Amino acid sequence: MKREASGREDRQDSGERFEDASALPKTRTVWTSKHALTRGIERFDNAEEVWTGHHRALRVVDRHGKRKLLHPGEWHLTEADAVRKANELRARAIDTHRRSIAKLESLHFGARR
Repeated sequence: MKREASGREDRQDSGERFEDASALPKTRTVWTSKHALTRGIERFDNAEEVWTGHHRALRVVDRHGKRKLLHPGEWHLTEADAVRKANELRARAIDTHRRSIAKLESLHFGARR
């Protein structure tokens, strides 16, 4: 394996599994909150654990047949956890929009006197 300038080993996303694969099943059912605000919570069967070079991720195939990687925080082992995360995302988006609206309402245009 190649070494980067920082001294870390350079690992490519070749679908390599973790050394400690016994800790988690090789495939599983997961729910994702990654696009919860636009597409809703999605369920994926047969999610496969892979190593991205930096962290553990899950490889899934969406309904269009495209492979996707789900990174930590984007996938959940239970639907209840996905719902909880989606509600957090929704609350954060509402707060962001409230601040944007307040900023827009404070703007005034016209001739200065």
